[in-house]
Amino acid sequence: NNTSLFLNEILSKKKVMSIMICDGLTYGINGGLILRSGSTFGFDNIFFCPPNKDEYNAKLYTEITFKDSKSRLHVSNNKLVYNNLFMKDVDRYSMISDNSINCKVHYNYDLELLLEVLKSLDYVIYVVENDSSDLFLHETKLNNDKIAFIVGNEKMGVSKYIRNKILIDNIDNTDNSIKILTIQTSKNNTSSSLNVAQASLLIQSKRS
Repeated sequence: NNTSLFLNEILSKKKVMSIMICDGLTYGINGGLILRSGSTFGFDNIFFCPPNKDEYNAKLYTEITFKDSKSRLHVSNNKLVYNNLFMKDVDRYSMISDNSINCKVHYNYDLELLLEVLKSLDYVIYVVENDSSDLFLHETKLNNDKIAFIVGNEKMGVSKYIRNKILIDNIDNTDNSIKILTIQTSKNNTSSSLNVAQASLLIQSKRS
């Protein structure tokens, strides 16, 4: 279809490409910071794929979609989609002008279709997920020609689809999950979790 053709076109423009996929973000400030660091470190495209409404409990779902007129998500054709308020937040918090943004920003693309296209173009896909990985960022060489990184929702991490498709059913072992080593914050060896924007910045700087 036309969407698939468009994705093929923009994801195969150069021999070396770096892609960031935001899987279900709900706060535009994080999107803006990810865009800012992505542009700084030479990423080519950033995709904001909306959360799957079936993964939310009723209370949280109501809060993120119908809490008030400032909601950044709404329902269209029984799916959650980002609205203009979310997009404006991303622009505002990126704190960079349109003519100085070095990477392309894309909203409301279907995550499953996006991954299919990336795989067909031989991208290596990394999932940033601390609780399911034994591959540490500081030990990883991110020198493949075409790489896509996936970061998840602020509260729930990556979606069940990503967990099942990449982290569990990764039969061909072409994809990986990356853990970012964090500092010890207590005598019980617990570690502080990084904000999704901070984690993205570390990934993007490592790739540059």
